[in-house]
Amino acid sequence: MKFLASTTVKREFHGVLGLAALLFITACNSSPQDKPDTQFSKIDAKASQLTFVNQIQEKENFNYFIHTGFYNGAGVAAGDINNDGLVDLYFCGNQVNDALYLNTGDLTFQDISVESNIQSNTGWSSGVTMVDINSDGYLDIYVCRYLSSHANESTQNLLYINNHDNTFIEEGQKYGIADKGNSVHATFFDYDLDGDLDLYVLNQPTGYRSLKQKERETDPDRASDRMYRNNGDRSFTDITLEAGMINYGYGLGVVVGDIDKNGYPDLLVANDYDTPDFVYLNTGENNFIRVEDIVFKHMSNFSMGMDLADINNDDGLDVFVVDMLAKDHYRQKVNMGAMNEEKFWAMVDSGRHYQYMRNVLQLNNNNGSFSEIGQMAGVSKTDWSWAALVADLNNNGWKDLFVSNGILRDVRNNDAQKDSITNSLDHSLSFPSTPIVNAVFSNNKDLTFSSVSKDWGITDSTFSNGALYSDLDNDGDLDLVVNNVNQSVGLYRNNNLEANNWLQLQFNGTEQGRGVQVKLYTDQEIQFQEHTLERGYMSAVSNIMHFGVGKVETIDKMVVQWPDGEEEILSDIDVNQRIQLDITSAGIPKKTGLNPTQLFGLQNEELGVKWEHQENKFNDFKNGALLPHKLSQFGPGIAVGDVNGDGEDDFYVGGARGQSGQLYVKGSSGKFEAKFSVALEKDSLYEDMGALFFDADQDGDNDLYVVSGSNSFESDSEHYQDRFYLNDGEGNYTRAINQLPKMRSSGSCVVAGDMDRDGDLDLFVGGRVSPGNYPYPARNYLLENNQGTFSELPGDKIPEIETTGMVSSALWTDYDNDSDLDLIVVGEWMPITVFENTDAGFVNATQKLGLEKTNGWWNSIVGGDFDNDGDVDYVVGNAGLNTKFHPTPEEPLELYSSDFDGNQQLDIVLAKHHKGAVYPVRGRECSSAQIPEIKQSYKDYHSFAISTLKKIYTEEKLSKAYHLSAYTFASSYIENVGGSFEVHPLPNLAQISTTFGMLAYDFTLDGNLDLLITGNFYAPEVETGRQDAGIGLLLVGDGSGNFEPKPSSETKFFSDRDGKGMAMLYDGIFPVILVANNNGPLELHKYAKATGRGSAFLPGESIALHHLNNGKVQRVERYYGAGYLSQSGNFVPFGKNTEKIVFQDQSGGLRTVD
Repeated sequence: MKFLASTTVKREFHGVLGLAALLFITACNSSPQDKPDTQFSKIDAKASQLTFVNQIQEKENFNYFIHTGFYNGAGVAAGDINNDGLVDLYFCGNQVNDALYLNTGDLTFQDISVESNIQSNTGWSSGVTMVDINSDGYLDIYVCRYLSSHANESTQNLLYINNHDNTFIEEGQKYGIADKGNSVHATFFDYDLDGDLDLYVLNQPTGYRSLKQKERETDPDRASDRMYRNNGDRSFTDITLEAGMINYGYGLGVVVGDIDKNGYPDLLVANDYDTPDFVYLNTGENNFIRVEDIVFKHMSNFSMGMDLADINNDDGLDVFVVDMLAKDHYRQKVNMGAMNEEKFWAMVDSGRHYQYMRNVLQLNNNNGSFSEIGQMAGVSKTDWSWAALVADLNNNGWKDLFVSNGILRDVRNNDAQKDSITNSLDHSLSFPSTPIVNAVFSNNKDLTFSSVSKDWGITDSTFSNGALYSDLDNDGDLDLVVNNVNQSVGLYRNNNLEANNWLQLQFNGTEQGRGVQVKLYTDQEIQFQEHTLERGYMSAVSNIMHFGVGKVETIDKMVVQWPDGEEEILSDIDVNQRIQLDITSAGIPKKTGLNPTQLFGLQNEELGVKWEHQENKFNDFKNGALLPHKLSQFGPGIAVGDVNGDGEDDFYVGGARGQSGQLYVKGSSGKFEAKFSVALEKDSLYEDMGALFFDADQDGDNDLYVVSGSNSFESDSEHYQDRFYLNDGEGNYTRAINQLPKMRSSGSCVVAGDMDRDGDLDLFVGGRVSPGNYPYPARNYLLENNQGTFSELPGDKIPEIETTGMVSSALWTDYDNDSDLDLIVVGEWMPITVFENTDAGFVNATQKLGLEKTNGWWNSIVGGDFDNDGDVDYVVGNAGLNTKFHPTPEEPLELYSSDFDGNQQLDIVLAKHHKGAVYPVRGRECSSAQIPEIKQSYKDYHSFAISTLKKIYTEEKLSKAYHLSAYTFASSYIENVGGSFEVHPLPNLAQISTTFGMLAYDFTLDGNLDLLITGNFYAPEVETGRQDAGIGLLLVGDGSGNFEPKPSSETKFFSDRDGKGMAMLYDGIFPVILVANNNGPLELHKYAKATGRGSAFLPGESIALHHLNNGKVQRVERYYGAGYLSQSGNFVPFGKNTEKIVFQDQSGGLRTVD
């Protein structure tokens, strides 16, 4: 075959060019008053002649309570069955006959159902797809059959072979794919890359109860999905067992794509109920392996439809799966049952993974992992949803989302479920019937989406199921078709309102292009698509690949890779045309030889470290049912310092309750060696939080301070006492008994600084939790150093510091450049709080600096001159934006705490704003578990759902309660502008999870500070779900306060566990990043670039001025403790743009390194 290295392409439409051109010209010449004002216009059934209605009728012997799939609806498929250049439509019917419509142009259709012979087989049809199964150039039709109690011929799946004259003959049994199961959908793909299409059929047990009964043993043919291999002779062989695909799930969605980029198509299945979704990786050796628990950190619980497409144009296939969480507060509280904690953990422990009732958007990290970002993206709540479609609906080059939703009866309505009705039909009819508007989301190009249903013209309330997108009128945009229950078909014409340009591809030859991968290069943007037709729910799109390209007029390059690995490269392509592509034009791709050097590498083994944090089991929710999260899983921290005076960095990592912390010392072999300590071992019952090395007694060695924390001890327990260990100069530690005051506060961080400029290091110790009294603040301590003995400062010197809040992190820093150390403190429900060091003591300057409305769930803080203007800026880690809470200053997340029911126990209530009112976050069942009288006052879920917070708890009680608010969850860059601060959220890729660990360092050695972050949070209550999308991220600074995210796939920094403390040390001239994971291993990531020249701070030096070649001077402070519960080494590297570094001590002495 000839390899096309570069070719200029300008081709025309085939078959219907005249019609398409005429339509386009007509649209362009329409008068202004005829121009539509929404992206979509609904076409009435009378105009389109799409008269099909999927009418279902509930009967006493056939309804939802006889079979839970009764309301699941049916699919629709698109394809050109007569090769006239127009896309035709096939609709499945449940209790009515299927229908086939020929497209006659201008969005009008002709019903040929009877004469085509597709109505000769009655039965309950579900999913449908079109495929040229016999390679004769005409599309055939495969129909899945569902809802039957006996596996007889009339319920078998159907294969309609195209006779080339608009008629069909059924030959499913002849081909060997008349599957006998309760089939929902099917997908054709070439799993073994032998040039023909194989088949996967998505089956279900006869009912949900069958999942837990004996059907899987007694009738596996009907219960399991099936995999069929195409034998190449118009027959198929069932290879389900040998392919490793025997399964038993309530599958509702299936999609194919090469998610791991090994060249073989993988397969994903969305399962309803507690069966996890399946991710089948194709090994390339004629079998599949299930890896959903490896690639996904969590998934939807009641998974429905799904799609696979690149939503952020990063060349990776992302996964969108829909569930049934309502967006509306009322429907949430009426239709959603409480998450049972015991059942949830039983599900997890049985291997069914972490599942939550909401839509999920799995972002492909392009390294074998996914990060679920649905809540940040704004697409997690679309009510009872079915089809999930991802496509560029406005032709701007970014893929949007369409979700069909609505169920004929709200069968999860908690009030209706309470009624005792023995007759199943009467019971079915007793449930409310609420049609819902389908959801459309416009891509904001920043990992978020905006809900645009109304703005884009999708406004009718329906019970919608199967749906597809296709260009039905050949005008260069994607129209929508929806198969509704008990309503006419939804046909929506796309008006391409912004007149954006486009390109369409049609594939000829082997497999109709299924599995072809296409990359489109335009104006520094890359679009990626993989050609697969079965998408959404029970449905299939047409065999045309569609790209929107915005205002681009010429596509720079297009790379087409066929499933066999051959490529075709085309360049300088005109837009607004459909190109025919054929595999005969492809050739063997040239090897690029590019193998970029990775920046980070995990090197635990090479550095001799094998240590794992072992969190003790403690259920915080037992005595705090409405806690938003556990309070006992916040450790561990890390401290870095030279403990034996050999000039090498050593480190300490904290242990959990029942596990001593561990000291590691650099050995002569170059590896770290675990050093046993009797003193540390004796204190193993304490739970370590922050840790700090510093020379407390000024004897020339590093002593060790360890904060005690957790929530698992009783209040005022001895095990909340912090510990101070003295160094003998050789790294041997003994606990100092009388050199700390009595401190029985459950703590968090410890940071040191010479606050009084007397030449020694004083301490701030943050209080994190008041055990049993959340959210009341724990006590903080400001400890003055008196020759190695510490005492509390008197209260008049620190009037607000003692009880400023639930502190997570703090930083000694000279924010105002007046040569004394100020204190910045952050924590849960706290503003970013600044205490200015004045002659009169520490004064709260938060409001003066413009930070009074910054309350969040802050975890960590680092300082650095990120904009190179000579003062110190800050980055603060927060809960992130990927949560169900999205507080703003106008609509904060609120918390009230009081003994609301007078039982002498503290109650807490989380509250949210919704449509101008404030409501409780938790539902009737959860709320009444804490306050039983709620169930008595609100007899049903309806009355609770419509009641505001003030009505439920009374305005009088709320006014007397302890009240907190959070205004932002965004991790943020705090710019020091001299006299005030400006708060800037970090890029969205840094918001996908809670941020704990942070390092400010010039990783790129360009003279500008960068930021490395880690963090997840596995401790939220199970209804909220754990935050687990974080995998570590390098944010490259530009020296002006801006940050560019560098994904893990590029840097190879990958840290995806429940990360807490993070610190940096040096292995010779190479930085090593330490990440401490809660209940997980300590990670050592070695940085690939040697720092070369530079210098560490010497004793007594507190700041450095980093002079750059561009004339700017970057201010560098020396920190004893920063980030989250951690302390790093204090080396300042030379960058390629460094002129000199000037170190300064407290007396004004200077040292220059150049």
